[in-house]
Amino acid sequence: MGHEDLVIIGRVIGALAIGALIGFERTFHGRPAGFRTHSLVCIASAMLMIVTVYQNQWMTFVEHDAIRTDPARMAQGIMTGIGFLGAGVIFKEGLTVRGLTTAASIWVTAAIGILVGIGFWFAAIVGALAAPTALALFRDVERQAERVLCASYAWVRARTSLARKKSQTHPRPRLHHCQFVITVKRGRSAI
Repeated sequence: MGHEDLVIIGRVIGALAIGALIGFERTFHGRPAGFRTHSLVCIASAMLMIVTVYQNQWMTFVEHDAIRTDPARMAQGIMTGIGFLGAGVIFKEGLTVRGLTTAASIWVTAAIGILVGIGFWFAAIVGALAAPTALALFRDVERQAERVLCASYAWVRARTSLARKKSQTHPRPRLHHCQFVITVKRGRSAI
C-alpha cells in the first residue's frame, strides 16, 4: 500500500467522520435524514471527487497528456444530484413546510465531502464545525426570537384591547401573528 492509497483511505474516513458529526445532530433531533444518510452523502461526494483527482491512475490506457480533468464539473454533478435528494425530504403540511433545514444540511454535507475528496482539509474542517453549530445554536436563537415576538405581541394586544374598550370603534382582528406562529409550529392550519 503506497502513500496515495493511505491518502485516499484518510479522505474517505475523514468524510465518514464529518458526515457522521453533522448527521448525529439531525438524528438527535429526530429528523428524517440523519446519521447514516449524512455519512453516506459525505462519503459518496468525497469518493467521486477522489475519482476525479486521481483520474490518471485509473485511466491507464490513455496518455497522461490526453487526460483533461475538470473537478468542477464533477462537483457540479454531485451538487445537482444532492439537490434531488434534498428535495425528497421537503414536505408541505397545510401552511407548514417541513424538511428545509434537513435538505440544506444534506447539501452542506455534500459540499464538505467534495472538499475532503480534493484534500482541502482546512475548509472541510471549518465547514464541519460551522454546520452543527448553525444547526444547534440557531435553533435556540429562533426559539428565543419567537418568545420575544409573542411576548411583545401580547403586550401590544393588551394595550390595544384597553383602547378598544374605551372607543369600541375598531373590530377585533380575526387572526393574530403570534397565534399564527404557534399554530403553524404545531402543524395546524390557523385559518
